[in-house]
Amino acid sequence: MSDDEVAEALLEATRLRARVEALELRLAAEADRRAVGDKVGATDTASWWSHETKQDRPAAKRRMRLAESIDRHSLTAAAVAGGAISADHARIITECVDRLPDDLEDPTIPERAEKHLLTEALDLDPKSLAILAKHVLTVVAPEIGEERDARALEREEREARANAWLTMAPDGKGSYRGKFSIPTLQGAMLKKMLLAFAAPKHQASKKADEDAPEVLGAPTVIGADGGCVLRAHRTPASGRAAEGGRSQRLHRGVDRLHRAEERRRPGGPRDRRTHLCLPGPADGV
Repeated sequence: MSDDEVAEALLEATRLRARVEALELRLAAEADRRAVGDKVGATDTASWWSHETKQDRPAAKRRMRLAESIDRHSLTAAAVAGGAISADHARIITECVDRLPDDLEDPTIPERAEKHLLTEALDLDPKSLAILAKHVLTVVAPEIGEERDARALEREEREARANAWLTMAPDGKGSYRGKFSIPTLQGAMLKKMLLAFAAPKHQASKKADEDAPEVLGAPTVIGADGGCVLRAHRTPASGRAAEGGRSQRLHRGVDRLHRAEERRRPGGPRDRRTHLCLPGPADGV
């Protein structure tokens, strides 16, 4: 086979797999309607399917839910049966349409949303489609979707601030280990500050400076995902005033996190999680 023939065969095999999955899901939905597992005393069809095919039970239940959902959405079922989209695409589309409010004034909105997502699924992978699906109502019904998106965003931000936490503890090997959960805004601000400290140009300028801080730990590492590992340093007293506002804001933010950790209730549970009162933009952090 030539290179072109191999490439075409691979694409055709992928489309064939999607069609086989569509057939499997249609049969699963029909088996559930007929309650085929009742004959052997199974609690439900998914449990019977899991036992007979040696699937993980949670996976079989997820596929059965997908089969039932696709069975209610003819457009998506036809797209999967034709090999145009995968079962993962179909799961995202059907879940999105099923989550739409029941009190919509226009009864055609769910169908329009499904058609829009099916069109986008031809060019997007499942992960990208899931991001788009969160705002599908804004696309097909802007007058409704924008208001709902605004309320949802406010709710997410409120919950993120209320549920922010920090936990840290010494590992007994000369280091402190910890993790935290903070809202997106504060996380982006902290990331920007850390990346500024770890930037190669910044590090090079510090090395050229005779008052550069003394390095105590391992070199700074920048990860492919933008994460970084800070290195400990000791700044001479003469150089502290020249560090700038950015450094001071970071220090204040870290000090607040540390104070929140120290205020943990004495004698409390062994869960070392501490809820934080986060600094906001008005605090300069």
